[in-house]
Amino acid sequence: LDLRGGERIAVHRSDDGGQTWTEVRVFGPGDFGVATPHWVVVGVDDRAGGALYVGIKQVVGGTAPDLGTVAASFDGGQTWVAVADTSHGWGGYAVLRLLVGRDGRLYAATDRGVYRTVEAVPVSSEPEPQEETGVRLEVAPNPFRDGAAVTLTLALPAHVRLTVHDVLGRAVAVLAEGVHAAGRHPLPLDGSALAPGVYALRLTAGGEALTRRFTVVR
Repeated sequence: LDLRGGERIAVHRSDDGGQTWTEVRVFGPGDFGVATPHWVVVGVDDRAGGALYVGIKQVVGGTAPDLGTVAASFDGGQTWVAVADTSHGWGGYAVLRLLVGRDGRLYAATDRGVYRTVEAVPVSSEPEPQEETGVRLEVAPNPFRDGAAVTLTLALPAHVRLTVHDVLGRAVAVLAEGVHAAGRHPLPLDGSALAPGVYALRLTAGGEALTRRFTVVR
């Protein structure tokens, strides 16, 4: 992440271990209302379910001098969404450092204390287990505004429970529950009533458990 003259931030990506770089996104003063950015990347590899996370030191229009936030990208830096919600425990203070702990949670050191996410964040580059278990769970597009298509695929009939959870781990919707036949099952996901942010799809099917994250933007 490149800060030039206090006005321009650019995201660069390397696919060859740092030998060459490509600019993939440029941020201006209007993005997130950033006045004093302090950005630190802590997660990578969107192709394997990971993400980029950055801390923002100050946002224009805040009620405190150092009102900040945390932003995330799930498409390699092309699009970003603020994921720190002041109504869900975030203090809105200047972000000075981001770190993924051994428990997989994202920790933010701020000028008013240390905060952590309720759940582990998706920064692992390990292969997902869905191909081996015969259970697949996909959501597209992601991120989305009003709605998306969730596709559940079962190799064998199974009792299914598929729920949507917010960043605090609370279930906010049930998309499917009961015995489902083998095959593909398209399930609509209505995001019109969801606040912007990151959510988790949690699936239990035939003794298997999968989690997929998605982002609602406005």
